[in-house]
Amino acid sequence: MRSGELSYSLRKGGIGAIRWIAFSPDGRTVASINFEGAARMGDVHTGELKQSLLESSNGMWWIAFAPDGTTVWKGTADGTVRSWNAATGKLKRECIRYGKPIALSPDASTLAS
Repeated sequence: MRSGELSYSLRKGGIGAIRWIAFSPDGRTVASINFEGAARMGDVHTGELKQSLLESSNGMWWIAFAPDGTTVWKGTADGTVRSWNAATGKLKRECIRYGKPIALSPDASTLAS
C-alpha cells in the first residue's frame, strides 16, 4: 500500500469475479471466493497460492477465518456453512440452513444467524 502499486491480483489464474474477500488474523493470508463457487487462499506478500477449495455449483456468499487462523468458514447460497482446515484444505464440519447474516463468536465456538 505504501507504493500504491498492485502487488498481485486475486483474479490471476482465471478465478473470475470476486464475491467476497477476507484476511487471516495474522495478515499473512488472503482468502477469496468467486461467483462460480471457487475459493482460493494466497500469500499476501507473494501471491503464491496456498489452497484452492472448490465448492458445489450452488454459489458461495461469504468466507471468513476463525480467530486463530486455522479454520476457514464458507457460506453458500443454499444456506450451507462449511468449515475447512486452512492449512490442508480438508473439510472439518458442515452446518445446514442458516439465516443471514452470519456471525462467528471470537473463540469460534458458536455460529449465529
